[in-house]
Amino acid sequence: MDFNEYYSPEKYDPYSISSIFDYAKDLKGHTLADKCHSDILEKSYAGKGNFGHYLEKFYFGFNPNNNQEPDFSYVDVELKSGAIVETSKGFRAKERLAIGIINF
Repeated sequence: MDFNEYYSPEKYDPYSISSIFDYAKDLKGHTLADKCHSDILEKSYAGKGNFGHYLEKFYFGFNPNNNQEPDFSYVDVELKSGAIVETSKGFRAKERLAIGIINF
């Protein structure tokens, strides 16, 4: 994992799946701007989408990449994110989340 200046050991333990999941669950009911410095979230990224980049870089603290290795390589966990939209019936995924290769 390629950590950058936004990672802090107080956030989560990259060697613990439960620590990573608990940290991810801490986003529930919040926006990334709530949890991160809102001024850094104004920069636009090309590629996989702003939310995915912001989530990886500014919340979890590692540099976004296109490696085929899991994002949390110490525990073989991949971080996947997808956009949601609000409809008259509630929220739904904006598009299907496709997972290409899983090494069983």
